[in-house]
Amino acid sequence: MGIVYLVQPSTLLQTDRYKVGRSSKNDLSRLKSYLKGTRYLCIHECVDDVLFERQLLERFNSMFELIAGNEYFRGDELQMIDQFNDVVSVLNRQLRDDKKATWMQRFSYGARKKDPETNDLNRAFNSLQMTQAPNRKNTTVETLIEDMEVIALREKYSNSRRRKCMFRGSRY
Repeated sequence: MGIVYLVQPSTLLQTDRYKVGRSSKNDLSRLKSYLKGTRYLCIHECVDDVLFERQLLERFNSMFELIAGNEYFRGDELQMIDQFNDVVSVLNRQLRDDKKATWMQRFSYGARKKDPETNDLNRAFNSLQMTQAPNRKNTTVETLIEDMEVIALREKYSNSRRRKCMFRGSRY
């Protein structure tokens, strides 16, 4: 975990110049190294600070005037804050969705041969994707996970009920 930030260093106060930066540390030690009087406009934690900074710099290069080095820009403060927050929120959303997709792939494809119960859930998940998902207008990963949990509970309940009835001598 690292951070990305948008600051106006104390030497640039009363101007329209700002700096985009990052730190691989998740504490504020990098920000504390700026001189007293620095304005901290935006600070966000992120999983991949290098990726976030690269995307921020690309956006800022296309929208604002680069004035020094690679990280100092001239422009409207409110626009910079909006663009900074926009890039960070889009990247966070993409990374969250990628993480969910990776989890779903691991859940649906992993351990097929090892555990027969997982195989049943995998089959149920795949059938949900193929049958119910196209019928829904707004199918999300969350709804598929909820459906999987319902199927898992039904399977667990029906299996335990069968065992009890078979133990008593009746089928159901």
